Amino acid sequence: DMKQLEQGRVDIELDLGSPSARPDAAGVLAKSPLRSRVITPVQSDGRLIACLCMGHDGPGFFTDAHIGLARELSSLLGAALTQLSLRDEMHAARAKAEKAADFKSAFLANMSHEIRTPLNAVIGLTGVLLARELPDEDREIVGAIRNSGEALLSLVSDVLDFSKIEAGRMEIERRSFELGKLLEQSLDIVTPSAREKGLALEALVDDDVPRQLVGDDVRLRQVLSNLLSNAVKFTGDGGRVEVRVSGHKNADERLVLRFAVNDTGIGIPPERLARIFDDFSQADASTTRRFGGTGLGLAITRRLIRLMGGDIRVTSRVGKGTSFMFQVTVEIGAQRPDGEEVASEWESGDPDLAKRVPLQILVAEDNPVNRMVACRVLEQMGYEPHAVTNGREAVEAIDEGEFDLVLMDIQMPEMDGVQAARAIVRQHRDLRPVIVALTASAFTDMHDECLAAGMDGFITKPLRLGALRRTLEELGPKALRQAHLRRRR
Repeated sequence: DMKQLEQGRVDIELDLGSPSARPDAAGVLAKSPLRSRVITPVQSDGRLIACLCMGHDGPGFFTDAHIGLARELSSLLGAALTQLSLRDEMHAARAKAEKAADFKSAFLANMSHEIRTPLNAVIGLTGVLLARELPDEDREIVGAIRNSGEALLSLVSDVLDFSKIEAGRMEIERRSFELGKLLEQSLDIVTPSAREKGLALEALVDDDVPRQLVGDDVRLRQVLSNLLSNAVKFTGDGGRVEVRVSGHKNADERLVLRFAVNDTGIGIPPERLARIFDDFSQADASTTRRFGGTGLGLAITRRLIRLMGGDIRVTSRVGKGTSFMFQVTVEIGAQRPDGEEVASEWESGDPDLAKRVPLQILVAEDNPVNRMVACRVLEQMGYEPHAVTNGREAVEAIDEGEFDLVLMDIQMPEMDGVQAARAIVRQHRDLRPVIVALTASAFTDMHDECLAAGMDGFITKPLRLGALRRTLEELGPKALRQAHLRRRR
């Protein structure tokens, strides 16, 4: 009786041969020797999904104890089948989510490349112009273009960073850096805006804090830049913005760095402090209209700090100012000799670099504007680069000519940069030129793929004079050694 089973009731026939048995009893007897049976429903979420049947060749065999056991077994079987169904649904949902995440990552990687490519021209070429002698009015115009490009790049980077953190793909790196230089670079970013408003900018570091450290200086600089940019943005003319740094060793002999970014700005109302670190959140809607921004900066800042093993908090008084305090854990590094400096991507190019690090440089770039940017920047450093338009031409040029270093774009027609790098490594092995990836992709996967293909370095577009200078200074000696070995053979 299917209707009875669907209602969750047990179907019991203790004597299929009796005159009072249901009409289907004769059919059962004709096919088997069963004289009694018990059928219990197996249900999932109130739906009949199976039946548990027990039979015996003697009439009246099943007792209440047998029927109770059958009910219990049916209940357990229903629960197990429900769990299996839920597991299958979870696996399907996870597979769907992973597919969507992969699609999203591919989309963002492509968008990053497409947006950074024109920004490379805007920021790269304005950097070339600003390094020249310009009339004050022209310098002001070029500077405005450069600042607008940097602002757009910052917005793009915020969206990409947020996406990478959401997907669990943000990795914290470990590099040696100098604390004073990091603070100087962070302040340099906001100095023009602070100067326009007449703000006092200051960095104060306790005397007992080591200067040479090991950690992710790029992400730490990003955190400081976000907080300083907000402080300058929300502080009125004639105000003050400062960074204070202190620290102490923990039980593992690592250094716990404490930062405080203080300003005398407009402040944040107490009722809005609780959601200041929420995604896409600002103090209120008027903040976006008045000061701009995506509302992602502080959300990303907190997540980056937590990835570095720390946390952040904020105190504020309306009309008096705001303090953001955070801490991260780093290692103490070997101290550099006095006077030795670390290059950064915000520094200018060196017009005499080609004399100190004489290299024959090949630029492989399919985009004509990006190709011009790379060549102009290299020329400003005293080099005379040779340019090709795809990976196949790069391989042929290295086979035919003497090049010490290759700036290799990744996304090119006919043969991309990764394929070209593999071909160069395979053909020339240890005597090959040094290969540096020059790409608009900001994702770690691309960085890893380039290194796995045999490349020696990685520069992310927009191309900056300081970043290229640092790369040439670091990899130039290796390129010259390999060139010397090639010529000896």
